Formats: sequence, C-alpha cells, structure tokens
Amino acid sequence: MKKDKEGQEVAVIESQAVMLTGDPQERLKQGQEAARVLMSVAQPVMIQGNQYLTIGDWQTIGSFYGLSAGADEAEPVVIDNISGFRAKAVVRTSDGTVVSSAIGYCMNEGTWMGREKFAQASMAQTRACSKALRMVVGWVARLGGYKDTPAEEMDF
Repeated sequence: MKKDKEGQEVAVIESQAVMLTGDPQERLKQGQEAARVLMSVAQPVMIQGNQYLTIGDWQTIGSFYGLSAGADEAEPVVIDNISGFRAKAVVRTSDGTVVSSAIGYCMNEGTWMGREKFAQASMAQTRACSKALRMVVGWVARLGGYKDTPAEEMDF
C-alpha cells in the first residue's frame, strides 16, 4: 500500500496488457445476429435524420446477453442555479455481477422546463439506465445501423 497526498492508503496495481477474450470473428458474428433480431423489433425515434434507440430497445439488447439495468432513487440537484435530478444506474448479469454503471441527469431546462418533479426524477433514472446499457451493448446498436447515443439524451 501507498499513501496519496491526503494520506489515504491506495493500492498500487501494475498495468497489465489487454488481451482478446475469445474469437473476435465469432463475437462479431454473434453481435450481427443480435443486431438483426433487434432491427425486427426496435422502435427507434428519428432525430435530425438519424435513428436513436429508446430505453426499451436498450433493454432488449441487454436481455440478449442476460443483462438488466436498474437505477437508484433520483436525488434532487442544483447545477449552475438550475434544479433537477441525478440518478445512478448499474447493469448486472443474471448472477448479479455489475458490468456497467452510469449517471443520468434531468434538469429543469429545455423540454423539461416546468415539468413535474416526479417526471424529471423518472427521466434521470431512464437516462442513467439507457446510458449504462449503451456502455456495454452500444456496439450491437451500431451494427444494426442505429446511433449509439440513447434517444433520451438527445434534444428533439
């Protein structure tokens, strides 16, 4: 153990080389099959001429890999004098292993200006979940021809 500037103990881990896991051609083939199936059921939204997936579509891709996302309770926040909500989501495998996490915000601005607080809180959770899923399975969405930014993060 080593101590940082504040005197806190930190573990020192030597860097390790990144190595392939499995056959990349096989992984790509499986991803293309998942994308093909996704394209048969996805309900993307068009934004500025591009197709973006919504939370339901991200959950569908996650289900192909045994993944599910859940968010903590949304917390009120104020950033630069603008109020809103912040939520953290995690993506878990079927055995409970956390494989991704993300933070989502919904602030009282743009299309969310003046909306009910519960709706803003819910959107913060939705954004966190879709973003956390995107971080693990966004490559499948790209293979399907969709943008890998969740629709909920875009301005309509």
